[in-house]
Amino acid sequence: MSRGKKIIIGGGSGWIGTALGCMLRDKGYDVVNISRDPSSSLTWSHIEREGIPPDTYAVIQLAGASMIEKRWNDERKQILYDSRVNTAKLLTKAILQSPNPPNVFVCMSAVGRYPGTTDSVFDEESVLPPSTHFAGQLCEDWEAASQLPPHVSTRSVIIRTGDVLGPGGG
Repeated sequence: MSRGKKIIIGGGSGWIGTALGCMLRDKGYDVVNISRDPSSSLTWSHIEREGIPPDTYAVIQLAGASMIEKRWNDERKQILYDSRVNTAKLLTKAILQSPNPPNVFVCMSAVGRYPGTTDSVFDEESVLPPSTHFAGQLCEDWEAASQLPPHVSTRSVIIRTGDVLGPGGG
């Protein structure tokens, strides 16, 4: 039963996060977005200072600056990196320090982690070589930042998406 179970979403105001939040609310979950806005009920600063709320059922990490919004100069690459990897590290740390960790931690990643080749087939069980390009390295570091140690009771899920398109966005 989902009634009243709290789910916190980093990146909940983005295109995917908005749709996911609506769907989860429709199913009876209490959805709280982690925000950069200091007047919000749950901010990244709050997570850093106080950890995740004690009654959190799930943590979902979708945060990240838009990959297609601007040209990838060095400054933009740093923004793309920090907005994903640093927020994943923060949530991972908060889960590890929580006296009541959530049941599940879901972290977004991308298919850019897979090598670009037509010679091999890769899936989530494949041992992947180190990435040799920015997008692949970003995904590799993003996923590493969201890894929980095996002794932690929280189930960890990484979702590697391709381009996500739909009515009104993408």
